[in-house]
Amino acid sequence: MTRRCGKSARVPWVKPADITLPIYMAYCAIAGALRPWNRIGAKFNILLCPQEDYDFEVFQTAGRIFLGRIGDEERPWVHEVSKRWRQEQGLVSESDRVVYFKPVGHLSSDEEKLSADAILDMPIRTRRHAEAALRRFNVPIDNRYVQLLLTEPWTRLERAFQSRRPPMIAFDRLRRVPGSSSDGTPAPGATGPKLSDLHGLGSAVAWGTDLAIDLADYKAGKIGWDGVDSGAMLSGPPGTGKTLFARALANTCNVPIVYGSFASWQEKGSMDALLKAMREAFDDAAAKAPSILFLDELDAFGDRVTRDHNQSYMTGVITGLLQLLDGFERRVGVVVLGACNYPDSVDSAIRRAGRLNRQREIPLPDSGARRAIVRYHSGIELDEDQALMFDLATEGFAGADIELLVNDAKRTARRQRVNLSSSHTWNIFAQ
Repeated sequence: MTRRCGKSARVPWVKPADITLPIYMAYCAIAGALRPWNRIGAKFNILLCPQEDYDFEVFQTAGRIFLGRIGDEERPWVHEVSKRWRQEQGLVSESDRVVYFKPVGHLSSDEEKLSADAILDMPIRTRRHAEAALRRFNVPIDNRYVQLLLTEPWTRLERAFQSRRPPMIAFDRLRRVPGSSSDGTPAPGATGPKLSDLHGLGSAVAWGTDLAIDLADYKAGKIGWDGVDSGAMLSGPPGTGKTLFARALANTCNVPIVYGSFASWQEKGSMDALLKAMREAFDDAAAKAPSILFLDELDAFGDRVTRDHNQSYMTGVITGLLQLLDGFERRVGVVVLGACNYPDSVDSAIRRAGRLNRQREIPLPDSGARRAIVRYHSGIELDEDQALMFDLATEGFAGADIELLVNDAKRTARRQRVNLSSSHTWNIFAQ
């Protein structure tokens, strides 16, 4: 094993034979997090914080391979933070290289923080990791394989890819033995509505249905990404269902959805922190590609024409967003769906061709749509007289207003300890 350029010490392209595809991907994530200590003889005590659920056995094996290539320990110290942590500290003090993994949701104690030389976020798996793993095992870089590596839970990857089993057989097993969904981790809200369940959303539903067909063809390798309509902007009054549409679109397309908004990013503090959070949202969506990145409150960004004391700040933020929208690497496999209440307030550069030029208005629901919304949320069919009065009483209501009233009707039925009926629904609307 040569060490002149150092690359072979960083990436295990050669044996040991117990490296599998998921172990190799885990190795890439660990090596990325520990890059400052990735040198022969380095000494450290690091607490790694995975940013997604992971399989400890996979990462323990990958961590031991990593430490074994920069040190000479027979059994490198790679453990998960547990109740035995205090008992292990005597042994840890005798080790030159220590890596602990902090399970997602575990709150680090002051003792753990004091003991560790550094507490680092471990990068989530990326398309780059998946493609590198495929090259390592001489597997064609096919988007179907990349998708499985990025979306399947780590535990399923660990069970499918075994050292005795050729990778192609493992991929076949993953496809044939469904887990939480046929494509891996389900999109958030996957148990919620699909586009076919929604009513009163105008031309947006037709656009989303076409997008689902394009994404299915893309995942099957029938078309390239340039054949997918990958950017659109929803507009309409508050409460008309823009966020609901985004969730239903992800469920219909069977892809993950990543949420972002100006307000959530601005909470990070400085403009640098805001831009970093914005980049992380795009990176997260790219890592889960094909995926949908939902950008809420686009009109809150304003435009670069308005003159006020915040102009330089907002110009920098909008410029950062434009760079991300134009970034080819971040956009492949990512459908960016923006939402706003006032489309004319959105900077014209965001709406130009190649970015979010497709605009779909979500209007206030008409009477037929309002009845369908009641039926969807309550399961109740209003009779003809009730429906006519309902149409008059709810004129100008948004979908969110109707859902709130249905929830009030359900609450009334619960307090009466009876099943929800049309009378409860009607009484609420008649008030």
